[in-house]
This record gives sequence, structure tokens and C-alpha cells, in this order.
Amino acid sequence: MIYVFSGTGNSLHAARVIAARTNDVVTSIAAERDRTGKFPSFRPNADEALGFVFPIHAWGMPRFVADFIRDLTIEGDISYIYAVSTCGAEEGDTPAAVEKLLRQKGRSLDGAFSVAMPDNYVIGMDTKEPERRDRMLSEAEPRIARIAESIAKREKGVRMPLRGKGAPFKSGFIHPLFSRFMIRTAPFRVTDACIQCGLCAEICPVHTIKLDPLPVWGKACTQCLACINRCPVEAIEYGKGTPGRRRYVHPDLR
Repeated sequence: MIYVFSGTGNSLHAARVIAARTNDVVTSIAAERDRTGKFPSFRPNADEALGFVFPIHAWGMPRFVADFIRDLTIEGDISYIYAVSTCGAEEGDTPAAVEKLLRQKGRSLDGAFSVAMPDNYVIGMDTKEPERRDRMLSEAEPRIARIAESIAKREKGVRMPLRGKGAPFKSGFIHPLFSRFMIRTAPFRVTDACIQCGLCAEICPVHTIKLDPLPVWGKACTQCLACINRCPVEAIEYGKGTPGRRRYVHPDLR
């Protein structure tokens, strides 16, 4: 089983490639939350691996993912558990955070991998220009293939990190501050270009967006940025910085 969380498609693409090469199944963490509620559970079939694939938010796991792993009941024996993160450049010490959550369940992290893909953080910076974006996507493919090969072989203890400098500080100090103070919905707004298609509400993993008749944001948010990046008419903005900035969506979702 591969549990995936993805706002604009990078992690979903990686999960699908890994699933195809390991004969596994991809399940959306958001959909699993909707189906099972507060306490999801997983019981493996014979020799079934358990994987988590997710993006990096400010050198750490999205809290939506951390909460899911924390709440997940893993039943029975399982031979292999792994995590794959997609990031713009660095994952920090995220594997250590995943390992800590698993140890609380008496489990261990057997493989930890990271792959660089284009960033979608349009509320903080412009996304990559098309040439650089396409080059990053092309360069990611052989790395994802190597990750899938290691997972298929159940190679324990393998690490393919993109840790970066100052990882303990970035993951241990900056990431918690980001999660606590920088994830806000108040700056979201829609322009007159909105066509009320409802896509933003449909794809929001925490169901914070309602149509009334235009999109309105509640307080809950995991800052996946699916809404602002995937709006078909680019009618969603965040504060004063996003107008004119390129949106990013993985080609699989276009």
C-alpha cells in the first residue's frame, strides 16, 4: 500500500511510478481520511510493503501527513516501511521525523528517499520558468526509478536523501514555526475571473473551501496550494504577492 498526499501532482506522480514498478496500490491520504475518519488502519497482505509519499513543506512533513501517520493503526507483521518525499531542493531532517512517529508504534523506517521536483510555493516566490521546470521533471524520472527499484528489492537501511545544509535547524526550528504561524487562510481571495466551477472546493483535502456562491475559505488549511495552482482560470490569489506569478501543476494533472 502506498499512501500519498499531493497538492499539485509531484508526489502523486512519484507514487504512481513506484506503484507501477512494484505492483502496488496508491491510496490518497485525504480520501482515506474521509473514508475512515479519525482512526485509519492498515493490515498488510503477505509481504506487502507500506509506503508514504508526500511533499516537503518548509523542510518538514505537512502536518496533514504527520497527523495521518500518527493516527494510523498498523496491524500485524509488516516486512518493509518506507517514505518518499518530493521537494524543491531539500527535505531537511524529515526522515528522522517519520522514524520518530513509527517508533511510537513499535515500527521502523526501512527506506527513506527524496526527489527534487518543481516547487509549487507560489505564495512565497514565483514558480520555476518552463525550461527549468521541464528539466527538473526530466531529471527526476531516473531517480524515481532508482527509488522504485530499491523498494521492489526491499533494501533495508537505504537512504537517498536531499538533506541540505543546516537540516536539524531547518526541520527542528523553522518548520515548526512555519506550521504554527505561516499557514493562514485569511489572505486567500478570488478575483472577478472566477467561474464558480467548484474545483477548488472539490480538491481541498481538508474541505475548508465552500462556494457561497464564490469560494470562501474556512480556518483549516494544510497549505498544499492545490486551490491556487490548479484553478483553471487563475482566479485565486494569496495576499498581494501572487498576481502575475506562474502557477505550477504537474503535467499528469493538467
